[in-house]
Amino acid sequence: MPIKLTTIMITRFIFNLIYCCWCYLAFIIVIIPGYLLVTLSPKLSYRQAFCKMTAQALLLLMGQKITNASDNLIPRNALILINHTSYIDAVIMRASLPKDTSFLIKDEVKTVPFVGLFLMRIDSIFVKRKSRSSRADSLLAIRTKLKNGGRVALFPEGTFSKNPGIKKFHLSSISVAHEEKVPIVSMAISGARKMLTSGSWFLKYSRLSLTFDQLIRPEEFEEPLVMAENIRNNFSKITGEELLNG
Repeated sequence: MPIKLTTIMITRFIFNLIYCCWCYLAFIIVIIPGYLLVTLSPKLSYRQAFCKMTAQALLLLMGQKITNASDNLIPRNALILINHTSYIDAVIMRASLPKDTSFLIKDEVKTVPFVGLFLMRIDSIFVKRKSRSSRADSLLAIRTKLKNGGRVALFPEGTFSKNPGIKKFHLSSISVAHEEKVPIVSMAISGARKMLTSGSWFLKYSRLSLTFDQLIRPEEFEEPLVMAENIRNNFSKITGEELLNG
């Protein structure tokens, strides 16, 4: 291997190592006061605002600038769909969306020390993916929030992997939006998979970007599946990742 190439690789590794250490230090600096403010605040609106500010502060310290969606961009009673690429997605999602947005989260997270309480305090919706009754309850909660003018955000792919690609969507929540005729906003994240790969905790610097796609009106589509495929295709175009069959 040429000496010049070796030097570049070593330099890049050292830079990413320093960046990784700084990001985790920034996380500690931000999360302690953020956690206390969120868990101890008496009003839900305060807790949601503090959670959003915590996520924004963390991204800022990580050297990232993410679009902050206004209420005009994300209408009331909207279902927000985001492609899933990394654990960083959750921070991006919380930092960018209106503070009163509720999130659909897998139920296993509730058992994680400190994390579960934090998420419950910001009005999250939890679902056990392998439980039919839990899925039904979560869909009812989503439907109720949307009908009452609330916003709900989720990852329609359900999970993410190391290899790039847009997975097939779970259609349940999309079907609810289709039935209730509520608008759907799709939000495409780029750069997060490279920053924090699945199965690794080593953060590498990558410029994060966030693209809000067109506002989708369910009444324009006869079937939820057609609507879902339209969103998947747009995710693929924006991120440059191919559509996957699984």
